[in-house]
Amino acid sequence: LKSWIQKNTTQVKSANDVARKLKANFETVRKQFYRKEGIALSAFIDQTLLHKVKELLLDTEMSCFAIAVHFHWRDDSMARWFKRRTGMTMVEFRLKNGKALPSRKGTTR
Repeated sequence: LKSWIQKNTTQVKSANDVARKLKANFETVRKQFYRKEGIALSAFIDQTLLHKVKELLLDTEMSCFAIAVHFHWRDDSMARWFKRRTGMTMVEFRLKNGKALPSRKGTTR
């Protein structure tokens, strides 16, 4: 299940999404995941998504908006989510880690 979540981060925002994809009872999936992995399913999903977003911020030229769209989020929702978890905006994270901001040339919003 962990590897499936890691491969499908664009499709998974919550533990409910995982249960729906598996066509399984939410409580059963949640409890079994915790018993096996020792971490709450929702916390694992959050950690995985945060890792993937950070990778894209540092390893690509994708704009914050494009990253949000990639994960099927509204950009303002992802921006708030990211700041709550890291204490900084996506742009601040990128700059703090030595990554130049992507060019705005050719982008539309």
